[in-house]
Amino acid sequence: MDFENSYPKTSLLEIQALSNELELQLPKEYIDFLLKFNGGQPTKNQFTKQNSDGELLFDFDINVLFGIGRNDTRFDLLTMFSIYCDSIPEELLPIGGDGIGNVICIGVDGAQKGGVFIWWKDKQVDEGANPDYQNVDLIASSFTDFLAGFSVS
Repeated sequence: MDFENSYPKTSLLEIQALSNELELQLPKEYIDFLLKFNGGQPTKNQFTKQNSDGELLFDFDINVLFGIGRNDTRFDLLTMFSIYCDSIPEELLPIGGDGIGNVICIGVDGAQKGGVFIWWKDKQVDEGANPDYQNVDLIASSFTDFLAGFSVS
């Protein structure tokens, strides 16, 4: 798996500082990804998921996975968290986007921890309502499985 336009390398100290600021614990697989790539645009950017019968469940492009941006906040994890924190369930952290408003999230608490989800913008709850899972689908049980689901579009 390769990524283009990644942020400059980050460190475990920067990741820990982000975790502390957000008051959450990132899954180890995701920490490893940040240390290796620190976000970016995947060269294989199509995500496909099928059920056990081979029926297509999801098929969408990944535009970017967020990273720790320091001075460049366009796709910075902290910036994206501040944008989406009132729209997505609190057990999820926004970690990427598809370029048309849908958000890739990783579970950071409870039964969701470690799972990767997609938050569908067009199905979001009304403004002011508490975010729930009516517009959220599990797309991978782990970050590793999520990355393995990428292919060339």
